[in-house]
Amino acid sequence: MSVQKYSDKAVILHTYTQQAGRRNFMVYGAASRRKRATLPAPMTLVEVVWDDHSARELPALRDIHTLYVPAHADDVRRQCVALFLAEVLFRILRHPLPDDDLFRLVEQTAVELDHTDRPQDLHLRCLVALAECLGFAIDAEEHPELLALPASREQRQQQLVALCDYLRLHVEEMPEIASLPVLMEVFD
Repeated sequence: MSVQKYSDKAVILHTYTQQAGRRNFMVYGAASRRKRATLPAPMTLVEVVWDDHSARELPALRDIHTLYVPAHADDVRRQCVALFLAEVLFRILRHPLPDDDLFRLVEQTAVELDHTDRPQDLHLRCLVALAECLGFAIDAEEHPELLALPASREQRQQQLVALCDYLRLHVEEMPEIASLPVLMEVFD
């Protein structure tokens, strides 16, 4: 989930839903920084209610209920992983097509982020699983370095860059991930 300012009075909330795949919603009255702070954080699991009968291009969000709030608000490393994963998902998941496997991956990753002992590796595992869900699984014989558990910080950073490059090769017009350098800095 990510938020994009639309006007002085509204923002666009980008989500991935179980029933409708990628959905974007207009949220009125949430354009100020203070009001945007009340919207759920990245990788928060929510239930949304929207009006699909609207003549508008983007449906208005009628209601939002938080199902799972990440408990990592005071952990900078976990916050950076959540921001990175939210950006990757925003850049890759563009179509309003439901996919139960993909939804379960996002859901499980959001919960696991709070419970893993190794947050520095969670995003790597998620990117590998994401490639598989999207139909271009990483071949263990061709790219063993992308699937191995990294033994050092340098290997982890090389693997992260290589996984992002792998996704970019397979996802049409995927832009650079802006949060990648920040994530690498945090785990440096």
